[in-house]
Parts: sequence; structure tokens; C-alpha cells
Amino acid sequence: SKLRALVEVARALQSSLSTEEVLASVVDAAMAVTGTERGFLLLRKDHDLEVTVARNSKGKPLPSTDLKVPMSLINRALRSRRELLSMSFDPLAQEGTRPDMSVANLELRSVVCLPLVHVRTGSSQDTIVSSVEDTVGLLYMDSRLIAADLSGGNREILQTLALEASTILENARLLQEERAKERIEEELKIARQIQQSLLPSALPSDGWFRAAGSSIASHQVGGDYFDVKQLTPDVWATVVADVSGKGVSSALLAALLQGAFLLACHDPVEIGQMSTSS
Repeated sequence: SKLRALVEVARALQSSLSTEEVLASVVDAAMAVTGTERGFLLLRKDHDLEVTVARNSKGKPLPSTDLKVPMSLINRALRSRRELLSMSFDPLAQEGTRPDMSVANLELRSVVCLPLVHVRTGSSQDTIVSSVEDTVGLLYMDSRLIAADLSGGNREILQTLALEASTILENARLLQEERAKERIEEELKIARQIQQSLLPSALPSDGWFRAAGSSIASHQVGGDYFDVKQLTPDVWATVVADVSGKGVSSALLAALLQGAFLLACHDPVEIGQMSTSS
């Protein structure tokens, strides 16, 4: 059963596109290794811990509200700065650890907590494991019938599973950042196309009045704008603008300026009066 659980984790890593499904397989494997009955994966959110995965030993999801263990006990596992915290409670209080009343009321026999250490990917794609003090969450398991099995190499397997869960979370974070970056790049690309479309496609190149111009943005999207419009056979109107700032907001301001220029009156006298009054 332990080998089967580890194989399921490997299979989920290769085939599943859902982070939650992979984390659920990690929780299932941890319960199979220890023989516990319930497993929960909690992640840090601001200063609190939030249940992300809740499962029973049969592989069925549980309501997150099923975790009724006091958060003080769970936070104790994080504050202990240990790679694994295991507590076995003697129901008769004859030996072992006597639980406090809040735990005793839950009739728990055993509790296992593994902090999920923050993992980050280096520039050379090497995995860097932070200290135990830098945690992103917690893997919690408990049992009402028997004590958790931490004999043999089970501790090492659990620590490997916890590291695997931490790596999955880091990869999901990096993927989310990459997707957000791609969305921003796409938005900037569209804004750049809009800004370039504001510039005149052709300028007067013959006759008594000729014009030439170009604009190269220092950032991906700029706010520079110029245009030329013929009012009468003898009068041309020109506009050259350098919008303060860079980026999408400057490009939008330039678009407003283009609209005002195109809708401006064609009488050169009125344009002069407008310039004087402004």
C-alpha cells in the first residue's frame, strides 16, 4: 500500500495539470505510510493557516471544517521548527502523553505534523530549500484508533513527501507568475499597437508644405504623438505632443489628444483663439 501510494504521487506529477490533485495524492500517500485516518494540507494565507486539501484514508474528500484540532496545537508544530512533530496520546493516561482537554474531547490517538518548508528555484534551475523557520504551510494527519506508524524509513518517506508538496507549491507559484507576465505582455502589445496606430500613416511630401516624423518609445508603450491636418489649401495644422510619463496611461492620454485634434474646428482663426484662451 505504501509503494502504491508513492507510485500514485509520481503518476499525478506526470499526468495531472491540477495542483490540488497532486497535493491530494501527497496527502493520500502520507496517510498510507503512517496508517493514519485523516489528512489535511494547510497553507499560509497572510498570518493564518487555510485548509487546502482534506482527505480520509479511503481517498475521499472531507469538509475543511472536519479539522477541529485547536489551531494552537497546529501552530505549535510550526513554532517547534522541527522537520516532523509526532504526538501519541494514551486514552487511559497511564503512559505516554496526556492531551489537553480540547484534544481529549476529539478522542484522538495520534497526531503527526510536518511543516512544509519554502522551496525556491535558483537561476540555474537548482532547487534551494530554505531553513525550517521559513514555512509555507503544514501537512497534518491524525488517527482515532491506532498510533501513527513512524517506524523504519517512514519518517524519511514523510519528509520526502513534504518536500515534494513544497516543490509543487513553488512550481504552481512560478507558473502563476509566468501566466500573469504573459497577460501583461499581451496587454502591452495591444497598447503598443494602438499607440502606433495613432501616428499618421502618411505625411505631406510634395508642394509648398512637407513634413516628416517618427516616434520610438523608450519603453514598450510611450505617449509621444504628432500629426498633420490640412485645413484649407493654404493652411495646415500640426500637433506635436510629449505626454508626461510612460506606459499604457500615457498612450491612452495621447489617444484622447488625437481625438481632440481630429475634431478641432477647421477655421485657423478659431484655432488661434482656442490656443490663446487655453
